[in-house]
This record gives sequence, structure tokens and C-alpha cells, in this order.
Amino acid sequence: MTAQTLPDNPNFCFVPAYDVETDVQQIRIVIEGLAGHVPTALIALMRMAELWGYRRHNSNPCKNTRRYKSQAKERFLTAEEMARLNAVLTRDEFWCPNIVAIVRLLMLTGCRFGEIASLEWDWIKDKRIFLPDSKSGPRTVWLSSAARAVIDAIPRYSADCPYLFPARPPTRPIDNIASQWNRIRDEAGLPGLRLHDLRHSWASTAAMNGVDIVTIAKLLGHALVETTERYVHLSDRSVADAADRVSNRIHAALAGREEGGGRELRAVRPAQAGHETQPKGAIRHVRI
Repeated sequence: MTAQTLPDNPNFCFVPAYDVETDVQQIRIVIEGLAGHVPTALIALMRMAELWGYRRHNSNPCKNTRRYKSQAKERFLTAEEMARLNAVLTRDEFWCPNIVAIVRLLMLTGCRFGEIASLEWDWIKDKRIFLPDSKSGPRTVWLSSAARAVIDAIPRYSADCPYLFPARPPTRPIDNIASQWNRIRDEAGLPGLRLHDLRHSWASTAAMNGVDIVTIAKLLGHALVETTERYVHLSDRSVADAADRVSNRIHAALAGREEGGGRELRAVRPAQAGHETQPKGAIRHVRI
């Protein structure tokens, strides 16, 4: 189309190509974000329609709908990135202490943002947080000494305010720190980092330090281990170290040695049919 063919919409004719490409990119991001949720929502909607008698039993037309396969967002912080983020948090402690405390608790507990932002003083007992309601139902969050120290440093707003992080007015908890978080992450040199990525980082750090997947699932409050598997991302170095450990142990076994001990192992041939004991010379050394 040209400007001459669109006299009633002159603005459309003068939109720069760059703006069009940007708009398309933004639309694509939104569609990809929604596409993964729409089939699940429709399946649940039709299932409830069956339960409430609006549809015949087993007539869900979305039951076998294929899910949209979006690209997984694998993001977790390295030790160096954590240090950069903490440097900015330390600098901002005086100016926005509540925001800094929320971010640090997210990093130290692996909790969801809503679980930390809505915390009440009565839910905290010693080194535990008893959440009466979370995404997976009531659960206990275990506090490390570092996490407990963050909570102990938070001044209470007033005796009749139950929230650790009250909003204004203090009749409800904080529910959004997007603008402050975007500034903090950008100044730490971590553009695009989401608050939820701190939860992924916690899970990944646990896995790379030998915590088993079942325990991580319990600590994160996941009902299914499969959900936890999406949260755990191992660094290349961690995977390489694990491969080395397994390979070295197998290499030692093939060489007839105990790994690390240097003691030579001897392999024994299986007993031949009709013989209760091994014949002379049955013991041999394994060489590779």
C-alpha cells in the first residue's frame, strides 16, 4: 500500500519500519506467553462444565489439544552475579530497606514473591515460616541463619499492623516492586532478570551442592518433582565436574583400583558349571 491509497489514515503511512518491527516483536512475545496457558485454561474450563452439568461426561473437546511449545527460560545467577546484585542491595539499604529485604529473602529462601511480600509476623516462629496458604497449599518454609537475620533487622511498622512489608496505607501488604526491582537489576548489570529467576537460582544452587531433587521439591513447596526439574539448572562446570567424577570412578574400577585409594582390585571369574570352587589360575588382574 502507498500513501495515495490510504487518504483516510495518513498516520499509518508514515510509521517507520523500525516501529513496525518493534510492535510485531512485542506482539509475538505476548502471544508466546499466553499460548502456553490458553490450552490448559480451556481444558480446565470444559472439565468444570462437565462437572456442573453443562456438557456431557467425557465430551471435553480440548482434552487432546497439543500444548504450545515455548522456549524454556533457563536463567540462574552465578556467584559473581549474586555478588554484583548484593552490592547494589547493600548500597540501597538506607533508601529502600523493605525492597532490599524482600529481594534478599527471595534469594535466601527460594520462595515466591507473593509468599514473601505478604508475610505476617504471626507466621514466623524461630527458624520457620508457616504459610497458611500458598500456591500448593499450606506449607513450612525453613529459614537459614542468614534469612532469619534479615527478618530480625526489619522494624515493625506498628503493633496493630500484621505485615512485615506493609503498603500505603498499611492495611494491606506490598504487592508490586517492579519499578524498584528493574532499577536494581539494571544497575547490577543484570538486565532482563526476573524476580522469579531468584527462585530458579536457589533451586540450582541447592542441586549443585548435592541436595537431592525430592528435598528441593519439598523446600520449594512443589507438589510434583517434575515441576522442580524445570527449576533446576546446572552450570556447565557443575555438569563437567559430575561427569569427571563418574568417569574417574568407572576408570578406576576398570583398572582394578579403588578411586583415590590406589589399592588394586582383583576380579574373579564366574564359577564353571559343575565346579564348587574356582580352578587354579581363575583369579586375574584387569587391565585396560
